Amino acid sequence: MSEIDVGAEPIKELRRRLDIYMNEFHREHNLINNRMTWYVTSQSFLAIAVASAGQAGNTLRWLVSAIPVVGLLISVFTYMSILAALSVQETLKKKKDELIDGFFRQQQYTQDQQAVAIEPWGIRGSGVQAYGMIAPKVIPIVMLGFWILVLVCPLF
Repeated sequence: MSEIDVGAEPIKELRRRLDIYMNEFHREHNLINNRMTWYVTSQSFLAIAVASAGQAGNTLRWLVSAIPVVGLLISVFTYMSILAALSVQETLKKKKDELIDGFFRQQQYTQDQQAVAIEPWGIRGSGVQAYGMIAPKVIPIVMLGFWILVLVCPLF
């Protein structure tokens, strides 16, 4: 730990509760990661299927229209599920911050003691995490636009 005494029992309980929030936060983050991996893979296969169906001539012409609809639906539902996970993460961050703030209002700790007591859980969002969430927020929108373009302006 550190040379700064922060009192063992209250801090143990705080850290136990913070661990619960952080585990849930990481679980949501992993769900976003898994959804994005599945999403990008499925969209790649759908794009290849549209190109292949277009090359096959009239026999598979119906697929050229059906596949973009499937791609659109997958994009919408994936985006909604990612937004839901991000909302849960935001709620968990707020609850974590409220827990930390409430704890230190009750206890009489100095700033140094507070930093030691909650390390590494006490890191407040610096905005860097927002950059990591750009791809899950943007890629489904880009693919949605791609599928709309394929529907409106058929390639074949």
